[in-house]
Amino acid sequence: MFRNSLLPLKKYNVTFCRVPKGASTFWTRLLVCLERDLWKPPFVFKPNDGSVKLKNDFSKFSVRKAYELVKNTKNVMFSRNPFSRVFSFYVDKLFSPNPFYWNDLGIGITKRSRGIATCGHDVTFNEFVDYIINTPSRMREYHIMPTNDICRPCKIHYSFIGKMENFENDVSRILKEIGAESYPYFTENFNKEYTSDAIYDIVQAYFENRRDSDKCIDRHTGIKRVWLKLQIRGIISQTIKVPFTSKESLSLSLPKLLKSIIKARDISEKVDMKAQKKMYITQAYSILPLDTMFKLQSVYKKDLQIFNYELFPKHLFGQRGNSTIDIFCLK
Repeated sequence: MFRNSLLPLKKYNVTFCRVPKGASTFWTRLLVCLERDLWKPPFVFKPNDGSVKLKNDFSKFSVRKAYELVKNTKNVMFSRNPFSRVFSFYVDKLFSPNPFYWNDLGIGITKRSRGIATCGHDVTFNEFVDYIINTPSRMREYHIMPTNDICRPCKIHYSFIGKMENFENDVSRILKEIGAESYPYFTENFNKEYTSDAIYDIVQAYFENRRDSDKCIDRHTGIKRVWLKLQIRGIISQTIKVPFTSKESLSLSLPKLLKSIIKARDISEKVDMKAQKKMYITQAYSILPLDTMFKLQSVYKKDLQIFNYELFPKHLFGQRGNSTIDIFCLK
């Protein structure tokens, strides 16, 4: 995982360490644009474009050789709050219609926690966190490995470590750090391009895997999960409900769903989306018992300390929710 995460950008004598659930898809596309001298925003590539690959990586080298190579390059990386990374993975891979992860990870989690295997579509956030806590480090899903284990900042000198929480500013600073400050990353409509990119990615993935999703959930539930995922990500206001009935969801086309989501996004522009995103993550963690929170914190303690995140964020470790209902387990 360490070697596969190191992406060389030889033109700039830079090595970028890619962190899963840390804008890794965005960064890969941006680096490819720089490598190919494509002076366009990275959204020129679709998130699922299989051609977006750098010419070289470190996977063919030994770990020792990788350490030697990065001594002679300018190294950069992006971090993300571990609590946010964990929640993002759950929403993206287990709550949102994702039959690959339902089968690859969800079935095992429900079998372990309930004694019987479900379709993998109904893993609760509590069950997922228990999986993280009780699974040995090297056996955990790689998307949720601690960032410290992936990029090893105590062994590699990084010229700059950006943060997801300061995304636009830190991307600009990294581009300046590596000598690519003139790259047209930002445009006047950057926020709309960014959200449009995310919307397309989420909707396209749902339709691409819909037949497999149909084996576990009905289509109206699938659409509701897609909609809620966009609300959790702060793209659609929580006040805007799914505009399709169960019957309409059966024959709903990709263009029609995209059009409805874009319309909802545009209506939501004046809403405080940061507060909405914080509300959802607070609600999810409030269901977990405090002893579970302490154990989860222990798993990512080095990440929290190294990248200067709060060990006990009040909105996550505060008053526990009275409800035992997991709002992310839609039937």
